Amino acid sequence: MMKLFSVMLGVVLVQLAWAVPADNSAVNERDRNSLTAQDQSNSAKDLDITRQIRRGIMSRDWLSTYAQNVKVISNEGLVTLKGPVRSQAEKVAVASIARSVVGARNVRNEIEIAIHH
Repeated sequence: MMKLFSVMLGVVLVQLAWAVPADNSAVNERDRNSLTAQDQSNSAKDLDITRQIRRGIMSRDWLSTYAQNVKVISNEGLVTLKGPVRSQAEKVAVASIARSVVGARNVRNEIEIAIHH
């Protein structure tokens, strides 16, 4: 009985050690005035821009799933990149792909490096 209690206590302590606060108010506040996927234009030009960037990202098989899932939002020729990636190298690579399509002045890089737990 004591051994079972010790094991259960250990499991609870491990879960508490890995607990992350559920409060993401700061992220919500930050993103309040930011573009979302719903802001993607349906113009042929913007859809083509998004398609080219997405293909460029997916063709780099060394990029993590995080990087491959970055949001690419094109609107009137301006591109916003949003979401987490695993490293600075991935952040630079994804932004570089977008810049090669629309030029550096037309890319807003809001990519964040995910914190590893």
